[in-house]
Amino acid sequence: MELPPLRHLVLASSSPARHQLLRSAHIAHRIEPSAASESFTGLSTREAVTELAGRKAREVAGRLPGQLVLGCDSLLELDGRPYGKPKGKEAARALWHQLAGREATLWTGHVLLDGSSKRALERAVPTTVSFGWPSEPELASYLESGEATRLAGGFSIEGRAAPFLRAVAGEPANVMGLSLVALREMLAELGLALAEFDWEKRGVLVRPLESDDDRRWLTRMVEETWGLPLVSLSGLHDPGTLPGIVAESCGERLGVACYRLDEKGLEVVLLQSLLEGAGIGGRLLEGARQLAREASVRLWLITTDENMGALSFYLRQGLRLVAVHEDFISRVAPFKPRLLQAEVFRDAFELEQRPSPSR
Repeated sequence: MELPPLRHLVLASSSPARHQLLRSAHIAHRIEPSAASESFTGLSTREAVTELAGRKAREVAGRLPGQLVLGCDSLLELDGRPYGKPKGKEAARALWHQLAGREATLWTGHVLLDGSSKRALERAVPTTVSFGWPSEPELASYLESGEATRLAGGFSIEGRAAPFLRAVAGEPANVMGLSLVALREMLAELGLALAEFDWEKRGVLVRPLESDDDRRWLTRMVEETWGLPLVSLSGLHDPGTLPGIVAESCGERLGVACYRLDEKGLEVVLLQSLLEGAGIGGRLLEGARQLAREASVRLWLITTDENMGALSFYLRQGLRLVAVHEDFISRVAPFKPRLLQAEVFRDAFELEQRPSPSR
């Protein structure tokens, strides 16, 4: 049976909670944060969340024509007034004093833009939250964590505030910033099914990176993301000249891995997934593993200390940490001075997987 194509959303948000909701539901997506303004006046809470979600979606869709873009925004409504992220610890404290022992409504606006059909769909979803009475020491400890100032209404149901919430009437995921029910309904209205976004349906092909078009795409992507050249422990590399493998679905490239093979083993110089929660990185790493097995050499790579998510990913994938290369940024800085100025990272972690012994 022919494998179904893998579709994906572009999430116009950097929210970890929204990303995790989509990931847990096995909905393939790419994160593209929006630069749209979040200010508003003269709107009800319901109108405001829809307006803000639409701005986010439209700003990202303008940069990514033809894509399926989802914008979301959440506000808490109390006594008819909308509350976003508290502006500082004291504002969060004042808000919690108002919320204690009461009910409030968390509204999340959703706007889904289909770049292919040019259709725009929207939903505003309310969920009622009943708040408890945190003691002053509990509230002080919570506010000290800094969580409240990062969240609409100063709380979340999956974080440190969860013990202070008595009940949720409605869809819990909506309180986390994205109603999966509303998303399913909007996709269905576009004639799309959730199964089309499920990476476990295996509609992804991993193939060699070989065409001139592949290499132009790769070079442009690296230049726009990190700048050229690629810098590794093994030196400077032009990605357009390295062998590699590409993950794609229906002709759309979803990720890439570039490598080099020498007496030290197979080094993965670049591994980049363009989707979140779609298993692309794992498939590319497995493809590199297979190449290392065929050559009977170790697989190795580095990742830098600003990307602990990548380090965790590689450890989960069975690689082991073998060395820490301190002050790796000093190797990179002569070629990319802006990284030194921004202090993006400092050290590099080297990980490896040894070839299995012969039987």
